[in-house]
Amino acid sequence: MRLVRPGRLAFVGLALLIVAIVVRAQFRQPDEPVDPALGLSARTAVPEPVMSTLRRACFDCHSNETRWPWYSRLPIASWLIERDVNAGRGQLNFSRWAQYNRFVRAELLDKVCDRVTAGEMPLRPYLMLHSEARLSQSDVAGLCEWSRNEATRILTTAVRFTPQIPDGSDGWRIPESAAAEQSPVPVNPAAIARGKSLYQSKCQRCHGADGTGRGPDADPAHAPADLTDARRASRNPDGVMFYKIWNGRAKPKMPAMKSDVSVTDAWMIVHYVKTLRKQM
Repeated sequence: MRLVRPGRLAFVGLALLIVAIVVRAQFRQPDEPVDPALGLSARTAVPEPVMSTLRRACFDCHSNETRWPWYSRLPIASWLIERDVNAGRGQLNFSRWAQYNRFVRAELLDKVCDRVTAGEMPLRPYLMLHSEARLSQSDVAGLCEWSRNEATRILTTAVRFTPQIPDGSDGWRIPESAAAEQSPVPVNPAAIARGKSLYQSKCQRCHGADGTGRGPDADPAHAPADLTDARRASRNPDGVMFYKIWNGRAKPKMPAMKSDVSVTDAWMIVHYVKTLRKQM
């Protein structure tokens, strides 16, 4: 039996590898062109240290500015890397920041801080190949301070606030577009259960367990609204309820929730409160 020389085997293997790389390259979808008008900086003032952190630790998987390494052209490795990048962009794409509505942007900023604080991002496999992406405590602190401030700014100053939908009292900070705002949080039993738990801990002492406004801490001179009154629904669509919960008011006093709960949690409270309304 004639033996194949090791050198020839190596040559054949190299040739097959090159062919596989060329073939794989034909199937890779090119990155979308980066449109500065849609990017993070177009809508948001980002301090240079924070932007530097985002670029070295986040942008490869969460933007259209991915730095594709040489090994991303290799078979198998290319599929795995493209899968992870596509998944990352699907969750958050800083190159499409302007296309998210304000609630989604605020919620994404909350998640950015949560994930880096928990050490869940960047992913460990990524860090094994990109040591420069490791975040120091200072990096995390700076990123979280910016993300919290920006989330609050988005929900309180992104539009001109004015009491467009009066309810017999003053002090509400409700944007003109609030009535048209839709919840980014799906309505399901889990969301309603979470909303109920938050209502019991944050709202019940004034609004009462049944939502009628007879809680032990209710102001006798300014009784809280009866949340069970179905007639209030037309004056309090979902977006208006969200902003009342989120911003509160000074007089008659209703504490703002924006410093205590996330955007998602506030929407879950909205979903639960709607279940308290009586059928007309």
